[in-house]
Amino acid sequence: MLVSHQYKFIFLKPGKTAGTSVEVFLEPLCAAPGHVSAHVTPTMESRFGIIGERASDPDRSGFYNHILPFELKPKLGDEVWNSYTKVATVRNPFDRVVSAFHHFKLALEKNGALSRDEVIRKFREWIAEYNIKSLQISSYAQIDGEPCLDFLIRYETLEDDVRSLLKRLGVLRSSLGDVPRLKTEFRKGGIPLTDYFDEETRQRVVDSMVKDFELLGYSDQVEDAEAA
Repeated sequence: MLVSHQYKFIFLKPGKTAGTSVEVFLEPLCAAPGHVSAHVTPTMESRFGIIGERASDPDRSGFYNHILPFELKPKLGDEVWNSYTKVATVRNPFDRVVSAFHHFKLALEKNGALSRDEVIRKFREWIAEYNIKSLQISSYAQIDGEPCLDFLIRYETLEDDVRSLLKRLGVLRSSLGDVPRLKTEFRKGGIPLTDYFDEETRQRVVDSMVKDFELLGYSDQVEDAEAA
């Protein structure tokens, strides 16, 4: 998470949405001039803003990377929370659960040389067993059932949305360089998104993440996610 006092924005980061890439990109707007972003960082607070801790096991008592809005709001206070632009990265639920599978399941089990069919079989087994409701972005989009975000950076249109955000904040796009591509090493193999899903698997994702489809405006058909 990030807070910029100069540009008056709050950045929230659901997992598996290119959030770390965008977070590292926007971080210089929350620190003193000349600040260089790093993939892993402790919490940094200054008159310029707040950079939440990014680590494999962050201290969740303070400001940290995946903090939820209901946790963050009281730490910042109503004046900051209500007056700053609240931004989050989001991603199509179908594509996001595939990314989470590669990151949390295959990478942890160090399954490297699996065939296409083995990957798909493991994915469908994982979807059947894993509590995918825990992956919902809707917990970042609401507080007590009320919408709390002002701007979405969609994974599918990331560059255009970043450009629009910076224009809204009054920041020159050229002043920040390129958005880095971090954590792309987990998902390999080039399997089309539609190949991961049979009807049972698709319906389980739709049923488990219904709020994400509704709140974020994504289609509940996998083919539409592939086309995007």
